[in-house]
Amino acid sequence: MMKVSVVALCLVLGGAVPAVAAGNPFLGVWHVASAKPASWSSGSAPSPKIDKTLAHALIKFGDDSVYGPPPVACRDVHYRLVTVGPDALFGGSLKDPPADAKALGFTSDSILTMSESCEGNASDLSFAMVDHKTVLLSVDNVIYTLKRR
Repeated sequence: MMKVSVVALCLVLGGAVPAVAAGNPFLGVWHVASAKPASWSSGSAPSPKIDKTLAHALIKFGDDSVYGPPPVACRDVHYRLVTVGPDALFGGSLKDPPADAKALGFTSDSILTMSESCEGNASDLSFAMVDHKTVLLSVDNVIYTLKRR
């Protein structure tokens, strides 16, 4: 009964459900399959720089830690799952949210995202789930595509 009350309270307060091991589809091992400059950065100078370490990384989202290179690594992580629309993806950076989200592979206007909050990191990271095998992450105007291992 307590679990139901916590989930209900989170839904009432902000629409977010705290991620728990059994209910967090992002948990597990992923590899970064590709990296490319984000569409909203086209025409900007200088062109976004792809982090070569992150671009070839293995990332493991565990119950309380994230293993991988900076900026994703975290020893005491707090996850937050939120469903958003295309207009909220990547901090609202998409120029034409419905069309850009579709071009990135999203097939629904309800997109599951996971925020990773880690003490000591200046900002939270947000991962957007395209499907159960594909997640997107934007860092410094580069979109990294993660595939489940």
